[in-house]
Amino acid sequence: MHLYWHGAFDATERELIVARRLDPLYVNSRAHMINLRIVQGRIDEAEAELAAMRDIAPASLAANGLAAVLLLARGDARAAGEIYESLCTLHSDHPGCFLALAAARAAAGDLAGADALTAETLERFSDRVISPYVLAIVATRTKRSDAAFAFLRRAIDERDPSVLELTFDISFANLHDDPRWPTLVDLLRSRRLRRRGTATA
Repeated sequence: MHLYWHGAFDATERELIVARRLDPLYVNSRAHMINLRIVQGRIDEAEAELAAMRDIAPASLAANGLAAVLLLARGDARAAGEIYESLCTLHSDHPGCFLALAAARAAAGDLAGADALTAETLERFSDRVISPYVLAIVATRTKRSDAAFAFLRRAIDERDPSVLELTFDISFANLHDDPRWPTLVDLLRSRRLRRRGTATA
């Protein structure tokens, strides 16, 4: 992995450790740490974080979704898909569940099934605001990097909260060697710094 990414991950890790120390029961910081540990290849530590997160919020959609993400990291896309299918049954009014399931199907090699489910989901929830970040995950899993970058740029422009996970979300690992990736991350950082400056002015 490039030194560029080691530095980015080190900075992110320091921020998350501080956030977790300030509020050990805040599940979002643990969720971010799980994604970071996955992309660092520290899967055992990611699973320990997940166990702690489930202790805090056992029925959390995020915690159970991250269990599927861990399975994807281990290369078991079919098992991840089974978790997402269960979550879609429990949260049938949540478009993100169905898009995550579509991404898992693509990761398992079922591109046609992934495309069909994505189209069905977008039609069914046409009255909702669909996260461009989630759409970017589907795009990258279906090996459509141009679409993934376009959705991620939208996520930054529209201030999608999930885009804060960009630098350590394993979903985009296959984009890291693309020359557009550092530019995208730099854009995200510059927007974040600009907002912080505005907030403290």
